[in-house]
Amino acid sequence: MISNTLEYAKTLIGTKYTLWVGGKTTDKSYPFYVNRIPRRCNIKKYGINCAGLINILRLNTGRKIQGGGPYRGGVLQWYQFLRRRGVLQRFDFHKDYPIGTLFIRKYRNEFNQGHLAILIDKSSSGKKIIHAFGNKYGKGKLCLSSLHDSHYSYPHGYYEYVVMPGNWLV
Repeated sequence: MISNTLEYAKTLIGTKYTLWVGGKTTDKSYPFYVNRIPRRCNIKKYGINCAGLINILRLNTGRKIQGGGPYRGGVLQWYQFLRRRGVLQRFDFHKDYPIGTLFIRKYRNEFNQGHLAILIDKSSSGKKIIHAFGNKYGKGKLCLSSLHDSHYSYPHGYYEYVVMPGNWLV
């Protein structure tokens, strides 16, 4: 199931990143996709954010998006849900995590919204993640990146927590 879900994620590579700018809800169709998986052409048309990718993948496994209130399915809601379940582990760059591991940077505020990414490949060329990200102007896309480059884009490291695949995806 995990491999099929991650293969589906790969079909979304190149989708434009859509920045959330602090609306009153995450419950609209895009970029969070909390209620259902839209057609791929609509995802590509309207874009996606990091939490939207995670939500679509969870919906793809037949699971619901947890949380409530106006920001269901956002990074903060994911962090709170996973913390309540007791499945967050401190991130250690040198640890060997399984494919499908979720990497988390906590939401802090509208300007530092945190991040979600998934380990999708481990090979001799390094660990690869799939995630949707953009710059402060909202320019970006859903792509594969080096875990090293993503984590060390901040001097002391970016990711703070990990969640094993069975604790968020299946």
